[in-house]
Amino acid sequence: MGLWITLRRNRERSFFRENLLYMIANQVELDGDCLILASGFFQDEKLPKYSILNDSLLSEIQNNKNITKIRIIGVKGPSKPFNKFCRKLKRNWRGDLLKRRARGSNWHAKIAMKVKSDEEKPVCAIIGSSNLTRPAFGMHPPPLDVTSSWHFNYECDVLFFSNDGFDVVNQNTIKKVFPTFENQGIGSIYFPKLPEDCPNEEEQLSALLKDIMDSTIKVK
Repeated sequence: MGLWITLRRNRERSFFRENLLYMIANQVELDGDCLILASGFFQDEKLPKYSILNDSLLSEIQNNKNITKIRIIGVKGPSKPFNKFCRKLKRNWRGDLLKRRARGSNWHAKIAMKVKSDEEKPVCAIIGSSNLTRPAFGMHPPPLDVTSSWHFNYECDVLFFSNDGFDVVNQNTIKKVFPTFENQGIGSIYFPKLPEDCPNEEEQLSALLKDIMDSTIKVK
């Protein structure tokens, strides 16, 4: 198993978006029939406001015919956005969709996971700070017909490779699934083992630390 830690720093790129869409789309190395999406907040409003499902998420789900089950988990605070997201997904996707929530309105975990349900075996997961909202998932420029202003959040997420294909470091296999993986730099690390020509774990953790410090300021 390996993992990749990412930190979003601007409106122009969302590692969370890229990795979630790649994870959903892959039908070979990350073969799974069940998708779990857990979030504290959901954003799927009518145009001209922002719809995360219209912003590539729904189309990637629809395009992967191997996914036959989706489990949606939430929510923090009011349930109306959560229910709207689920209703829209159910209208536009014909698989088995199930909603789950905490006993109170205090679910705040952010988890995306692909699972082989017959084996109860997770094959990949993203765990982090990113909600299913525009500040975490959205890109600049915005989708067509979206005119509302927005800000991005500094989100930190961990992508876990847990299927057999990633038990050993194989750059070619990883890049088939996550094409942007080769652009390892400040804000992303991969371990437990790296090829000789890549920065080691300490160097990459140091780069992440510098990135965090550069992106923040002291306050009294």
